[in-house]
Amino acid sequence: YYPEWAKINLSLCPKFVPEKEVNTKIKVVFMLPHWDYNVDKEKCLDLIDRLVDKEWVYLTIKDHTRDGEGGLSYDLRQKYNAMPNVEASISAHSPALIEWADVTINFGSSIGIEALLQGKHLIYPSYLHTNRTIFDEALACHLAKSHLDVINLLKDYRNKVLKEIPLKNKNQLYREV
Repeated sequence: YYPEWAKINLSLCPKFVPEKEVNTKIKVVFMLPHWDYNVDKEKCLDLIDRLVDKEWVYLTIKDHTRDGEGGLSYDLRQKYNAMPNVEASISAHSPALIEWADVTINFGSSIGIEALLQGKHLIYPSYLHTNRTIFDEALACHLAKSHLDVINLLKDYRNKVLKEIPLKNKNQLYREV
């Protein structure tokens, strides 16, 4: 995650273009975790259900890219893809998705660093897993301790009052990793 390499890598990725009409919705990418790494899958899927119910959110869901254990079932993929404001299990490259999105929701993956390097808002829902990561300590993202916190952070973004994460916090995280 050297900043110059991240820029080069992003330039090599094809741009993400949504398949459905986005209009004025908040563009959110949800990076699914590896389900077997101390993740509360039921709570995670419940959060997704709450997000897709918000007509002001356009949600893209990216399956975890390693080991095939962080994806949606066929039935869930079908359910979500039938909705006008969701694209599920998409194959786009993660850096391109992050570039397209306004907000990234991520935990259990280092791809959150990409969101920070691109200057995007990163929501880290720590309550969806029991692991301790650098994101818990660095204060380089928006910490959410409940579904309500996630929704409120997205509302703050929509209302243009979501505060930027201080650069010093991001730089501290970069030094640590």
